[in-house]
Amino acid sequence: QADTDGNGIGDRCDPWTDVLPDYWARASVDALYANGVTQGCASYPLRYCPEDPVTRAEMAAFLLRSLGIDETAVSFTGLFGDVSANDWYAGLVERLYQEGITTGCAADPLRYCPEDLVTRAEMAVFIIRALGAPVGDSQGSFSDVSPDAWFAPYVEQLATLGITGGYADGTFRPAQQITRAEMAVMVDRAFLGGM
Repeated sequence: QADTDGNGIGDRCDPWTDVLPDYWARASVDALYANGVTQGCASYPLRYCPEDPVTRAEMAAFLLRSLGIDETAVSFTGLFGDVSANDWYAGLVERLYQEGITTGCAADPLRYCPEDLVTRAEMAVFIIRALGAPVGDSQGSFSDVSPDAWFAPYVEQLATLGITGGYADGTFRPAQQITRAEMAVMVDRAFLGGM
């Protein structure tokens, strides 16, 4: 890199300090940033935290922003027993419920579990519901996804739409927590046209 300010250090036009230009998910992270879906996990310096897990609260924000839903127009009604009006995600998770993308994590009382970490299976359900895509029977695209698993039709549709191909060993790893990098790629492919 060229040293344009004379400090002896190559200048960096790159916005991210933790996502190198050749990082496997870089294009998707950039797409989410450019489209206002994320502002990263920290500023000054700007970081994305690509290997960090995703919480259900963060998932609500990523999905609604990807769908272009105006966050300021989302009001809080107290629907979920574990979400208070002061939580940054309060209106977002309620809107996710209103849109039919989530039914919460528990009923009686209705809860969202905003701090729970999202698994790859749950991510598949969130994305397919947000897309409004139909689901059918699972064809067994992945060796570790039983066709009768509750999430199998969603994972199958995710693969059919080209949003994921799983891992090189033919697995999907549904119980594994999804990372912010994996989430960026799937959200980019599902909503922003990245492939």
